[in-house]
Amino acid sequence: MWFALAIGSNGLDLTKITIIMVREVNFINLGVTSMVAKKTVALTTAATFGAAMSSLFVAPELNADIVDLTFTPGSVGPQSTSVAVNIQIGPGVGSFSQWNDVFGVTMLFNGGLDSWRTAFASESLSGSTVSGVAGNINPLAATSNAFVAFSVGGNVGWFELSFDGTTVTFNDGEFGSEGEAVTVGGTTSNIPEPGFGALAALAIGAAGVRRNRKK
Repeated sequence: MWFALAIGSNGLDLTKITIIMVREVNFINLGVTSMVAKKTVALTTAATFGAAMSSLFVAPELNADIVDLTFTPGSVGPQSTSVAVNIQIGPGVGSFSQWNDVFGVTMLFNGGLDSWRTAFASESLSGSTVSGVAGNINPLAATSNAFVAFSVGGNVGWFELSFDGTTVTFNDGEFGSEGEAVTVGGTTSNIPEPGFGALAALAIGAAGVRRNRKK
């Protein structure tokens, strides 16, 4: 006894998957020693069962290793005193401090990251390309919008910040939490990957053949 997925002429329809159970039954003429008939009996289940199986096995598995960054607080306004505001990078990535006073908008390295540097839009970042400094940087010295690349525990990420002359704002960012390369300014997080069940279903379906034999 064996099972197969039936595929129509238009390919695999996940809402109408049909399971075929094929069984061979030998009919023996009791008066004659030889076999006089051999038939293949195909028993087919309803398409609703196939639809339920498809919903179980083909759900996409999301790649959550590249995460979108959050910043707390998300901006730093002008400070009346020379106090650097601590910025937490979430979820649980690290931290740095930001100045915004009469002396400028320098970013203070506080040990919450391994290293960092100014980055460029569309730049591909990996562990080997982010060899920044463990010190203060000022990417907004000559521009109103900038990117920063950073590393933490061998993983890399980036974030964007802007300055409108009054407030420093942290706009966007990504972090490859499992060693993934990331693209500055890109949107590579949460990319769907084919589910294991979907691949298995396709493989079984390609191999399945619906046959009716008479002998």
